[in-house]
Amino acid sequence: MNENNIRELAYTLGEEVNFPKKSILISPEINSKYVYFIIEGTLKQFYRIQRKNTTSSTKVKEIIFRLIQEGDFCESATSLRGEGPSSDFVETFTEIKAIRISYLELQEKMKSDLSLANYVRQIIEDYYLEQEKRILSLLSLTPKERYNKMIESHSDWIGKFPDYAIASYLGITKETMSRFRAIS
Repeated sequence: MNENNIRELAYTLGEEVNFPKKSILISPEINSKYVYFIIEGTLKQFYRIQRKNTTSSTKVKEIIFRLIQEGDFCESATSLRGEGPSSDFVETFTEIKAIRISYLELQEKMKSDLSLANYVRQIIEDYYLEQEKRILSLLSLTPKERYNKMIESHSDWIGKFPDYAIASYLGITKETMSRFRAIS
């Protein structure tokens, strides 16, 4: 299925919604029952990790595990499966145009539409494979190798996503990424 077919299908299943910059679509406070297909804009999916520092105060660190753009789906698997609120957040970097699809309605439609069910399965498999590759990359590649791999496979991210977000996704600091850029 190409992106135009996906968009047409998404429109038949949901409704177009718009979100301003810095909107939170998914969070632990929002028990989301929707899947979003992104038409325009960029988002981040991340965890907030609380850490105590040496002065016993708590610092919250944001760890980005997914960068989302046009043509991507985003959701909270935890919420959708009815296992409680999400443990992660999805926030917009830019204004967003998306199609919001009720997960319950999508499940009902998949019961009678094998083509749709197979397509959704393919999306889930692709996402799972992407996450598996990312985990392997974080465990086995040096920061420089992760940066180079990102440039090879996602060169469009430079300028589309803020540097700090790409750095967090790669598991490096913004300063380290700047150094890699300077010597590339």
